[in-house]
Amino acid sequence: EEQYEDYPFEQVVLGYVLMVIFIFLCLVSSHKPLRSRWLVGMAGLVSVGMASSGAVCLFLLFGWKINAVMMVVLPFFGLGLGVNDMFVFVRHFSEQVTKANLGSSDGTLAPQRSAVDITCAMLAGAGPGALLTSTCNCVTFTFGALIMPVPALADFCAAAALVVALNYFVILTQVVPLLSWAARRAARSPQSWACTSSC
Repeated sequence: EEQYEDYPFEQVVLGYVLMVIFIFLCLVSSHKPLRSRWLVGMAGLVSVGMASSGAVCLFLLFGWKINAVMMVVLPFFGLGLGVNDMFVFVRHFSEQVTKANLGSSDGTLAPQRSAVDITCAMLAGAGPGALLTSTCNCVTFTFGALIMPVPALADFCAAAALVVALNYFVILTQVVPLLSWAARRAARSPQSWACTSSC
């Protein structure tokens, strides 16, 4: 019980606050406010936090015990991996929206693409990479949990595998639909392809 008394709540909260500031600064656009994706970024951050919490809950539900090191490391571990996947999807989404608005090489306007086309192209571009990295991380940590001779490290690996799996699931089920919604919203007003909604 003594190991839980020194839990650095302030550092964990500070880490999330710094991540909020980082996401906001990376995804907001003051010159073209409608190109900002900061709302998706904030929703993605909340989703990643929920995935980390859910993974710890599943870990405890399976009957394993959590230690103080895991309580400190897992939130930041999940935050880093989840936010990385979110940025990959947001970047591919922004590229697809920009391509939908660009003209062809002869200067004529490209035919407008539907929101479904934008979403499919985003998933085709970002999906395989996110799936591959998440699968590799999950498999690596699962094998680490199975073969690690030190129980505390084996428990960390098992919890990390759960965090990775839930992060990927949350990104696909919460962030991608928000980006799809942003594409649909932009499709309703064709002149906004160059500056999609503030999502």
